[in-house]
Amino acid sequence: HASPHSSMSPAAQEHQATLSAQLVIPHPAPRYRRAGLTASPHGLSLLGSPRPQHLARSLPQNISNAQLAAAAAAANSLSQMPFGAPPPQTQGLVTAENSRGKVSGRLSKLHDDCLLRVFSYLEAPELAGSTAPVCRGALALATDPRLWAALLYFDFSISLSQRLSLSSWIDLHEEFHPRQLYVFKHQEQTLCLEAAQNDLQQRLDYTREQEKNQRRLKNINLIQVRVLHLCCCTSAWASTLLFWLKNRGTLDINYHVVMIPVMLFSVFLIACLITVLKLYRMRNAAGVSFFWHRLRGCVRWLVLYTSAAEATLVIILATLLVPMTSLTLEKQLPQAMVDNARTRYLAPFVTIWLAWLVALISAIRRKVFTLGCISSFLLLWLPVMAFTILLYLKLSVCKDLSLYAVAAPTVIPSSLLLIFVSFLVAASLWLGFRGNRDWTEYAAYTLVTLFTVLLPGLLLQIGITLHNMGKLSIDGLLIPTIVWLTILSIFGLIQVVVACRQPFTLETLNVNAWRNMVDVGHNSDTELLISPSNGVV
Repeated sequence: HASPHSSMSPAAQEHQATLSAQLVIPHPAPRYRRAGLTASPHGLSLLGSPRPQHLARSLPQNISNAQLAAAAAAANSLSQMPFGAPPPQTQGLVTAENSRGKVSGRLSKLHDDCLLRVFSYLEAPELAGSTAPVCRGALALATDPRLWAALLYFDFSISLSQRLSLSSWIDLHEEFHPRQLYVFKHQEQTLCLEAAQNDLQQRLDYTREQEKNQRRLKNINLIQVRVLHLCCCTSAWASTLLFWLKNRGTLDINYHVVMIPVMLFSVFLIACLITVLKLYRMRNAAGVSFFWHRLRGCVRWLVLYTSAAEATLVIILATLLVPMTSLTLEKQLPQAMVDNARTRYLAPFVTIWLAWLVALISAIRRKVFTLGCISSFLLLWLPVMAFTILLYLKLSVCKDLSLYAVAAPTVIPSSLLLIFVSFLVAASLWLGFRGNRDWTEYAAYTLVTLFTVLLPGLLLQIGITLHNMGKLSIDGLLIPTIVWLTILSIFGLIQVVVACRQPFTLETLNVNAWRNMVDVGHNSDTELLISPSNGVV
């Protein structure tokens, strides 16, 4: 194309440049330049630069300023038409003299390269839906292979490797028009997007289901652990307070009213048992195995180490201890049992003995001889059974039995356990001060357990023994007990509130890092205190 006349005045050149600037669509740069295709093998470099002054040099010289302004306005209105909109029918843009494939109307005054420049700013839907229906000449320009090749490279190649692959693919299918290749790529991309959307929707549904299950599991574990502990402490505190008020004569109530809080706790314990049994029965189902393998609490532990039937029998017998004790204290059992000294206090002891016997037989039958089971048997079950047997003998048969002998089975293991836990606290603090934060956390938890459970429990046993010997009043025994149970109830309430506010994730199932140390190959936490032998026996 010829360059502009040098005889044109500067004002005319500036006016023509201003009019030609209206042809620039408000995009930052042409598509082929953004895609880096100015030197592509399809000859896109001849479209030149998008700057207005370059457009002015590419325009023909025999166009008046009025015709150029009309063509610029028509091109701008054409480029801004939405996808699928009908072509404009005003101002002579489309005429009937369109039989030979030439651009008609005011656009006929512009050169084809100028129109290609305008069309290079359009997207594929605009180029196919809004530009092609204008006239046959515009249709011929809109189907120019250079435009669709630029669209192919810009829309379907992001990296250099994708651009090389797309170039090879275009060369392999060179018998097809680039517009057909673009349609094929667009359909392929649409199918891929639909598949990705379906996969993403499935993942979102699975994530929502997992979040729902996690919230349910959080609530179940909150009830099975935190709320159960809180109810245990609160019921013991309420029954102890009622028993103290009854002995002082403040309230004229019987032992059934005193035992009502503990009976309510027994009902709550049975409800927790029903929930655990339901999950245990459906543990092999796809949606329930998630809950069972992440369930916590003493009820789940009892079902896991015995069986569903035996755990149910143990808990039912343990809950019968409270009503049997109240019936025995109120002397509402059969008269034959009340009159006989050997059977007067037998009913509550029989329930706890049967529960202990069922648990022992189940452990032997299932051969559950882990360190936790053996420790709980030696430090809890065996001392409690020995204490109940000696207490029954003291109340019924051997009334001359010393109270020290009755309290010895529980006081001695409690004292040894207190000494051992104190050693653990000291050793854990020593390891924590050497830089291991896990041992510091372990020492903190153990120290709290030492001062809130073990030491007050030992003092309570000693206080009961002194009260039965007449060396301690009932107020001196029950008031510290009520204060202790109040502190435990407050701690339990704080734990429930903190657990409710804590967001639940799968990582929070393992509450403490030091509890996972047993998975490294150790049988207990105390073995970590022993230095490695380095092969020396």
